[in-house]
Amino acid sequence: MLQIDWKTYLAARKDKSAGNKDTSVFTEAWSPEKSIDQRFQTLTTDPDLILFATDSNKKVLVLHSFKNAGGTLLRPEKKTMCLLGTGSLTTALEVNHLTLMADCNLVTPTIDALR
Repeated sequence: MLQIDWKTYLAARKDKSAGNKDTSVFTEAWSPEKSIDQRFQTLTTDPDLILFATDSNKKVLVLHSFKNAGGTLLRPEKKTMCLLGTGSLTTALEVNHLTLMADCNLVTPTIDALR
């Protein structure tokens, strides 16, 4: 992340209008119909992919910049790493890719219920 915060980073993106016009890209990339390998490929090749997670205190975490540090001849197992935070406070994490790729059914309230 080259900007000081997420708002500046997203505002500087040249392709944000194209992405906003084609929202199917976001829903289809992480679809359960895609294989785990396809989702893992999307996760590690898209530098702008951001995932939200929660910790045990129900605090929302922003995970980004996923990389595959394994899957080589000498390290055949997948080692998925990502960054948490921005700027000088960024922390690198190793993420269990099986947990990350597990199917999860989320139930969210309707927009009317949120209003």
